[in-house]
Amino acid sequence: YKVRLEEQRESLHDMLQQARMALGLRTLEVDRSQVSAEEAILCCSKLLELASSPTASNLAGLMQGIRFKIGRTYALGEDGTLILPYDLKAGDDTPPSPSSSSQQ
Repeated sequence: YKVRLEEQRESLHDMLQQARMALGLRTLEVDRSQVSAEEAILCCSKLLELASSPTASNLAGLMQGIRFKIGRTYALGEDGTLILPYDLKAGDDTPPSPSSSSQQ
């Protein structure tokens, strides 16, 4: 179990570094009080997909120097850090289902 946790921690660290560098971010962190390592890795995978998309060249210039943190919802931290939901879906046009909102 401890070996699996350490491997997961290393994987997350590597994914955070890759996504940060690919998008030109100043920082990319995880709010571990809100997001599990699995959820953060999922988010990093999506960010890396975004970085390799055809529109990434335009996006990279806009994201240069921005500080991101992976959390539960879109927000702006007191220090100016932009907080992204780990699933990157909170801002889409799909309304939440009644069952998912009652579980929170």
